[in-house]
Amino acid sequence: MKLSIKSTQLELSEAIKADIEKKLGNLDKYYDRILDAQVEVEKTSDHHRKGDIYRAEINVSVPGDALRAESLQDTIAKALTDLRKKIILVVKKYKEKKG
Repeated sequence: MKLSIKSTQLELSEAIKADIEKKLGNLDKYYDRILDAQVEVEKTSDHHRKGDIYRAEINVSVPGDALRAESLQDTIAKALTDLRKKIILVVKKYKEKKG
């Protein structure tokens, strides 16, 4: 599985890249037909009242379909952990549906 990483309004450090690869780089163990995954991490704009909000999104390509999940949290680590849980659930449901 090919993993692409993009960041918006956030410096993509080696630590963040390593965390993304660790948490999201092995999705093909849940469904062997995953072609690739695109991950985007972002620090959202300052339109909310206080504190930083981080968004993590993943789009997974499978033959003939695309699967997606998104998470908003107060730290990038929490956002990636939550995103992992969500996309694994989506992939498992898709696999069960497709057989």
